[in-house]
This record gives sequence, C-alpha cells and structure tokens, in this order.
Amino acid sequence: MSFPNAEVIPVSRYAETGEVDRYGDPVSSWIDAAPIRAGVSDKATEIQFSPGRMEMDFDYALYLEPDQTVLPADLLTVRGQSCKVVKPHFEWQGLFTNWQPGATVYVKAEVG
Repeated sequence: MSFPNAEVIPVSRYAETGEVDRYGDPVSSWIDAAPIRAGVSDKATEIQFSPGRMEMDFDYALYLEPDQTVLPADLLTVRGQSCKVVKPHFEWQGLFTNWQPGATVYVKAEVG
C-alpha cells in the first residue's frame, strides 16, 4: 500500500560509528538512518479501546509502507517532535492472500 500524502519521517539510530576510543572499544552514537514514509494519525483519531482491554499510551500511530523497518530503539521525528517507539513494528498481512499492505508503529513524544 502506498499513501499519496505520506509524511517523510527522519530516523535516528544508535549504532557503532566505525571508530574506536583510546582503549580500542567501538564508539557508538546516534546516526541518521534512512528516513521512512508513513501515514500519520494522532491519538485523537485512533480507534476507541474496548472495555477490558489495556489502553496503550501513545501520541502518534505511523502506518508504514511495505519494506520499511523501524527498530524498537529508534528515535523518530514526527511533526517536529522527537518520539520513542512504544509498540514495535507490526506487519499486517491479508488473511487469505499474501497481500501485505505495510506495518503499524506506535510512538510517544519525548518531553524535554
């Protein structure tokens, strides 16, 4: 599935830089990963939770296009806010076919 009005979401990933410190240990830091394209909805437009189900605390739901990856430790910049992943990448798939429309990721804005 491709969203005609998808937003480009910058992704920061904590990874090794390829350098070593003075003790010979690899150095890690936040690097800019490939941005993703996703449909974005805020919590107000999300479906209502049923009684007896645990409510998830999130600010945005991201609907990713197929073959895009978000790791649980990634930081995403959604509409100018730095966000952490609350619920990791959930791949959708058709029940009776191999149709894969994409994935859903829930994120929460960081304060501070």
